[in-house]
Amino acid sequence: MNNQNISDEDIRNQESEKKRKIREIEREILMLEGDRKKIIEEKYRIEIRIRELSKEEDRIRVEIRDCQEKIKALELEIMRLDNDIKSQKKKMNML
Repeated sequence: MNNQNISDEDIRNQESEKKRKIREIEREILMLEGDRKKIIEEKYRIEIRIRELSKEEDRIRVEIRDCQEKIKALELEIMRLDNDIKSQKKKMNML
């Protein structure tokens, strides 16, 4: 009977140890899943920021192109005015 009691106790200890290890592994899994969730959230935040920056980049490119077109128009106006000034100076010199 004593051997049977020891065996039963050993079995209970083994079951208890098994349950303890299972709980430990479950805690580790929960921590890993939490870490994974945080990383996924950070990845999504970065992807959103990239989309925002891409839109901003597109807006900046359009603005740069508009400014370059304005510069070209202003340069043409400067050339026209330079020609008008030269023409007026020639008229004045002829007098």
